[in-house]
Amino acid sequence: MAVPFGQQTDQHDRPWPLAKGLLSEKMLEKANEDGYLDYSYHELKDLLPQIKDKLSDRKLNETAIQYVLSHQSVATVVPGASSVQQLRDNCQAANSPSLSKTELDILKRLTKVNKYESHRN
Repeated sequence: MAVPFGQQTDQHDRPWPLAKGLLSEKMLEKANEDGYLDYSYHELKDLLPQIKDKLSDRKLNETAIQYVLSHQSVATVVPGASSVQQLRDNCQAANSPSLSKTELDILKRLTKVNKYESHRN
């Protein structure tokens, strides 16, 4: 994603809180006892059901893809897929209705700001 130097990374005035599959159905399987990214295992165990509950009409992958697409600076999302079914699910998620302001606010309230630090000088 290209963003002009010095500008915020998104219109929601915060860095990306959802990264590296955080909203995948198998996140707890990916996380070890140390957690994942900026979340402890216990935080993830609490967070994911809250997101599912608050955004109950959406699957987690749909929420993740629509979250990325909600940013003005994003034109395309290229999600990973390891099966034909996962590819179909991702296509369906990309074509689902956009997240509402309320849904975006819920995600902003529930998630931590995650600033990617790897590969930086």
